[in-house]
Amino acid sequence: MLKVVNITGMCSLSLLYLDCPFRDAGGAGRRFSQLLAGMRSVEHHVDVSSAILVTTAGAAAAAVAHFKDAKVVGLDCEWPGSKKGDAQQPVATVQLSDGQGVDVLFHLPSIGRLPAALVNLIKTTRLAGVKIDHDLKKLSHDYPAAGLRHHLDDGSTLIPRANIIELSSLCIDVLRCPPKACQSLKAVFELCEPGKELNKELCGPVWKVKWATWPLPPPALQYALNDASASARAALRLLHPPRLEPSQQPPVPTAPPASPPPMPSAGRIAAGAAAFRALPTEVQQDVAAGSTAAAPPPIQTDEEEAAADEATHGAEAAAGDASPVDAATQRTVLQAAINLIDAWADVGDPEPLVLPTFLTSDDRGSLHDHCEGLGLAHETVGKDASSEERALHISRRAGDGIDGGGGFRGLGADMMARLKFRDAWVELLIKCDPHLAFDTHP
Repeated sequence: MLKVVNITGMCSLSLLYLDCPFRDAGGAGRRFSQLLAGMRSVEHHVDVSSAILVTTAGAAAAAVAHFKDAKVVGLDCEWPGSKKGDAQQPVATVQLSDGQGVDVLFHLPSIGRLPAALVNLIKTTRLAGVKIDHDLKKLSHDYPAAGLRHHLDDGSTLIPRANIIELSSLCIDVLRCPPKACQSLKAVFELCEPGKELNKELCGPVWKVKWATWPLPPPALQYALNDASASARAALRLLHPPRLEPSQQPPVPTAPPASPPPMPSAGRIAAGAAAFRALPTEVQQDVAAGSTAAAPPPIQTDEEEAAADEATHGAEAAAGDASPVDAATQRTVLQAAINLIDAWADVGDPEPLVLPTFLTSDDRGSLHDHCEGLGLAHETVGKDASSEERALHISRRAGDGIDGGGGFRGLGADMMARLKFRDAWVELLIKCDPHLAFDTHP
C-alpha cells in the first residue's frame, strides 16, 4: 500500500480496494462515495506570493521563458460577466502554470494587447484545460491583431491540434469515467488527485468579479491561479504519471535464514538405539543396507521409458511368468500410490516423493496423468532401459505455490491445489463490492 501511495500521490486510505485495471480502471472512489467519506480533503492552492504577475508588455518575455522546459502548460482565462443583452466583454486575464510551482498571470487590460511572447507560447506549447477550445476561440476573437485565428468564422487555426488537450475528454479516456463525472475542472482535478479539493467559491460568483480592474482582489487572484495550476496538475497526472526512482523503491523484505532442526536429546538418542537393537536381525540388516547413499538413477525420456517397458514385457513373456499379479491386487497398489501422492501434495513436504520400483508401466502411466492433474513434476528414472530399478520421482514445480514451499495456503487452498489449468494463470484480480462487503443484514 505504501508503494501505491508513493506512486500515485494519494492520501493514505483506511480501506484497501482492489480493482481490475482492464475493466474498471476508474476505481471505487468515483462510484462509491462512501469509501472516501472518511478521508480529510486538503484544499489545493497556489502560493500567490511566488506567482509572476505580468502587467506590462516588457515583462511578458521573461515570464514566458519559465515554461521553456514544461511538458504541458495549464491555461485558463477570465473575463468580466455581462448581463443579458449587453455586449460580451473581452478576456481580461490569462493564467499559465506548469503544475510544478511556476504560475503566471497576464492582466491584458493593463498590458493593452496580447503580448507576442504569449502568442508564440500558445502556438508552440502543449496547452491543457477544461473547455480550453472555447477559451482560445474567445481569445482569438477578442484580440484579432495577435493572429491566433483559432476556429473563427472560416474554421482556420494557427494552433496545432495536437497541442490542445481537453482534460474532460482525456479523463474519460484514461480513467474511463462517465462523461457526466468530468464536465468541470473541479471534477477532473479531484478525480486525478484524490484527497484534494479545488475551491470554486473563493471569490463568490465569478461573473461579478471586476477582472478588468487592477489590482485584483486577493481571493480573485487566488481563484484564477488555482484554476491554471489545477489544469496543469491534472494533465501531468493523466499524461505523465509519476514513477518511483530506483533509489526510492521500498526495501524488499528478506526471509530470515532457515535454522537447522534441533538435535535430539541424549536420552532420546539412547532410546532410539535400544529400539533398533530390539528389531529382528533381518530388519536391522535391511535398514543398514538401505542407508548406504547411492547416486540417483538417470532420468529417462518418454521414448526410453517406453522402450524399457517393452523390453521388460518381452523378457517376461519369453520367460513365461508363472505367477502374474491379479487385477484386484494391481488396483489396490495403484490406489494406494494415488492416496500417497495426494497426502504428500496436501502436506506440502518440499522433499521429492519416490514411489517403489515394483510399479508396472501401466501403473506409472496412470500416476503420470494424476500428477499432471495436480500440477506436479513427475519423471521416471532408472539406470538403463533394461533395468528393473526404474522408479517414479514426484516433486513440486519451480515457483509452484504462494508460500515458497510449493503448497497453497489460506482460503481455498485445497481447491487451488487441484486446478489443472493454474499454470496458465498470470495474476489474480480481486474486486469487492462495498455494498455487499459491509452489509450487516443476514
